[in-house]
Amino acid sequence: MEQVVLEKGIQKNSVSRMKRFEDLTFTDDFMFCTTLTENPELCRELAEMIIGRRISRIVSVQKQRSVEILPDGRGVRFDVCLEGEEEVCDIEMQNSVDRNVLPGRTRYYQSAMDIDELMRSEDYTKLKKSYILFLCRNIPFEGKDLHKFTFRNVCVEDPELELEDGTYKIFLTPAGTADDISKEMRELMSYITDNKAESDFTVRLENAVNAIKKGEGWRREYMQLKEKMDAQYEAGKNDGIEQGKEDGINLTLDVLSLLNSGEKNFDKIAKACNTSVETVKEIAHKADRK
Repeated sequence: MEQVVLEKGIQKNSVSRMKRFEDLTFTDDFMFCTTLTENPELCRELAEMIIGRRISRIVSVQKQRSVEILPDGRGVRFDVCLEGEEEVCDIEMQNSVDRNVLPGRTRYYQSAMDIDELMRSEDYTKLKKSYILFLCRNIPFEGKDLHKFTFRNVCVEDPELELEDGTYKIFLTPAGTADDISKEMRELMSYITDNKAESDFTVRLENAVNAIKKGEGWRREYMQLKEKMDAQYEAGKNDGIEQGKEDGINLTLDVLSLLNSGEKNFDKIAKACNTSVETVKEIAHKADRK
């Protein structure tokens, strides 16, 4: 079956091709989220390195934090959410990049983060600075050679005038070629690319990864996730076979991949999979029953 990169960076058949626990590296979703949430100070160092400023006292670091925006449960799931006294950072690892959806996704994540803050504070004047941080294995913007792309709201007519709404979107990639990042950041990019830990920070990251690999509790959690996704893969494959069409199998697996990645917006899944919302709901309903 041809592999196709979908929204969220999930590949067709990826549910049946999860790595062995021993083979996981920092850039794999499970290890990335677990390493940073189990080591809050490393998470803070990583965020500070990317945003270029100190982060206030850590309030919390959460893995796979879900924020429901609508009453039907549709919302967003952040890979790693670091909250300080003055800021909130969403840190995402993007192993595959679909350039067409990245801008819209950062906008959606930003909105979800603000809604979550408002639901807790109920006063927009108390919104914290928010950072959406995407670590992309590939170049996120075609034809550009930077390692780091920082976006904030400025006036079109007067670029020196900033809106100062406290929102930032930053894309970081090891695929850049420009001389635009520090030595420490370059060593981090090398670690993301080839898993070679050569700086003090990346050595500590790698030590944290190895510590997690020694934990039987984390192994069990990962194996339970793998069993669930494998079961859904088989169920999806069987549903597709019942339809008697190869594209039926592919469609079911695509939808399940996005659902398993945490995507809850059926409209977005339908658009990404080129199908109807009703079909997405039907596949999701069958998966819940199995």
